[in-house]
Amino acid sequence: MDVEEYETRKNAARQRLINDVKAGRAYLDGVMSPLTEALLKHFDATDVDMTYAWVCTPQFAWNCPACGREKAQIARLNGKGELMCRLVEHHDHMKDLVEKEFEAQCKTHKVQLADETARRFAERAAGVVSVFDNVIVCDDCNTADGTAKRQIGIPPAFSFSPQEIKKFIRPQANQPHELDVEVAKQIWAQHQETFAKRLMVVRDIVAIAASDKHWYQELPKAHRAETRYKFADNIESMYGAPGVARALTGERRKQQMEPDAWRQITHAPPESPPEAKDISYLAKAGGSVRQWSQVDDSWTCPTCSRSKLETVRRSNKNSWAFRVRTPTFYDAQKWIFCCGDCGDVAMNLGKEAAMRAEIPASNYARFVSALDIARITLPLPHTRHNVDNGAVEQLMPELEKRVKEAHQR
Repeated sequence: MDVEEYETRKNAARQRLINDVKAGRAYLDGVMSPLTEALLKHFDATDVDMTYAWVCTPQFAWNCPACGREKAQIARLNGKGELMCRLVEHHDHMKDLVEKEFEAQCKTHKVQLADETARRFAERAAGVVSVFDNVIVCDDCNTADGTAKRQIGIPPAFSFSPQEIKKFIRPQANQPHELDVEVAKQIWAQHQETFAKRLMVVRDIVAIAASDKHWYQELPKAHRAETRYKFADNIESMYGAPGVARALTGERRKQQMEPDAWRQITHAPPESPPEAKDISYLAKAGGSVRQWSQVDDSWTCPTCSRSKLETVRRSNKNSWAFRVRTPTFYDAQKWIFCCGDCGDVAMNLGKEAAMRAEIPASNYARFVSALDIARITLPLPHTRHNVDNGAVEQLMPELEKRVKEAHQR
């Protein structure tokens, strides 16, 4: 693909996206969108004052995480008669504090010790002490944060989270927020002590950076893993071939040579089961919190019949983990929660059948029924599933038949 062809494709794609926004088909917004056109007419506005964050959010399926209003309830006229379509990025101002503190401490040294790498090390500390991630909110909610702080006399480095802003605003459609300052005072009182501790952390880390005694060793961007992965993604996008980079490893060819390799490994149970403290950690603070909450404590896997506790096993990182999956099983009337191990077996089994049938496919679990999984698995507590290879071989012709029938449809 030469440069001219690339530019032609890029411009065509650009115009296609703009046309889709105008038609209301894209998951973005713009000055020409159906929502904007309707709001211009409703408010009899002369022009549009729109932020980039407004463009990056969908026209109808979005609500401000603080006030809960939809876009049509947020838009209003400004003093110039323009339609204000303003969403902004709300952030914890600790990052601003880190920058100021770093500059101040650097200037206390007679000889400048810190360099740009030290500054970037200090900036990394902002994420450690920030209360919430950067978030898109309506301009009225962001303004309410600043107004409340000024009226109460709160340090500028403190920021109310969206959940806290929600508690002290009185939102109305197409109007600025009214504030309940007393509620904001109560929230600040609850955080004042913790905020002081966060300041101490910032000053200690910044002191390390400003004296150039930090441990951060920066690599050029070209050498960073995320840069290389992003570069590959961009090449895939340019060719219109997402996901092809992984195929270039030859992994798919190896799998085609040995379609049953996934079931030739025997998984041994752990030396000891998880303790109560392990379960408590993964359920409340570990990486399994969201999945643990998706099923209640009386849940049992409908395919392997293990209890919720029995499906907890060691992850690839050797930490205790809990996984549930919702595969679309063959002939299933609805989604069901099964354990992650049953979900893996369903995917691998369907994939093997597709490879044997020499038919390209995806969503492999759709070729496998929950009863199939129950028949071939040899479940053990806290262990990946082993399978009965004889039972798999007996089942495989039926699975290949399902793959071929799906391909013909």
